[in-house]
Amino acid sequence: MPQRNLIQALTALEPKTKAAKVREVMPVIEQRIAAGVRIADILKALKEGGIDLTEATLKSYLYRYRQKQQVKPGVAGRPAQPGAAQSDATQPVDVSPPHHPASSALNETDSSASPASRGPISMQELDRLMKPDPAEQAEKLARYERLAKQQRRSRK
Repeated sequence: MPQRNLIQALTALEPKTKAAKVREVMPVIEQRIAAGVRIADILKALKEGGIDLTEATLKSYLYRYRQKQQVKPGVAGRPAQPGAAQSDATQPVDVSPPHHPASSALNETDSSASPASRGPISMQELDRLMKPDPAEQAEKLARYERLAKQQRRSRK
């Protein structure tokens, strides 16, 4: 059998298991979830396409897929983060400093403090928070020092 025919024959083979069928469309599923499509709607579309799954099974497949994406660098536009597992129930990350009466002036002037009612944090936002710009950090530090001096003066 010539190599072209062999390649065509292998390409024509369809996956047999549900997991393999879902793996083929998993990047699209992830994209739709990120766009805000509900899992129930995705399950309905999969069922109409001949793949009948429970919600628990789909979530299990999503978990496994995401774990593999964490291991492979740069796949699906997501950088690999060793030891950083992503869960289905991602909680919002509150990066604002703890509330202290003396720091209320700092919180009012700092527009980058994110409220606790915000949704899950994106990978880009997390990367920005974990690797801040040195010039921006220097500006914030100078502002905080200036505000601290003002507060000390006002207490006298």
